Amino acid sequence: MITLPLPLPLPLPLPLSLELGGLQPADAGVLFTASALTIAAGQPLMRLSRLTALSAPAAFAGGYLLMALGLAGYALAYSLGTFIAATVVWSVGDLFLVGRAYAFVASLAPTGARGRYLAVYGTSWGIGGILAPLAGTQLLEHVGTAGLWSGMAVVCLTLAALQPALVRHADKDREYGQPQPAPVELRTDQGD
Repeated sequence: MITLPLPLPLPLPLPLSLELGGLQPADAGVLFTASALTIAAGQPLMRLSRLTALSAPAAFAGGYLLMALGLAGYALAYSLGTFIAATVVWSVGDLFLVGRAYAFVASLAPTGARGRYLAVYGTSWGIGGILAPLAGTQLLEHVGTAGLWSGMAVVCLTLAALQPALVRHADKDREYGQPQPAPVELRTDQGD
């Protein structure tokens, strides 16, 4: 839940949503390209000291807030330009989440179990990839485009609000619930 893979629901309902809004379904390719370019261009910015100094709860909450803003922008978008602007916003939010998510998941793992933890996290993306088309098309049919994107924005806002508590809980479990590795002594001699 801490790092829910929210971009997964976008590929299938987005072209359908665009068509229902009077745009071409193929415009989804333009939006996916805008997202990819935003993420590629934003990578160097994520190394700025101000951004790397953010705590996990702050980065996750900020990422989900930006995703919520971008997805709410989809609910209100009326032209390709407004969809592109909303895409840039949620893609910047995605930048705050993805890299830190893997590091955070790995930090939760006891020594020697990082691979298993990362595998379970990776599996959550597969599960999301299966469920997203089903949920996205059902939401699109029953609540329309504004309802679909507004609903996803509400999920992001909820996750943003929960991040500090979820990360604190995970940190407490990591600190008290798992055995800590013994300190390692570094030897400076060469075995003389």
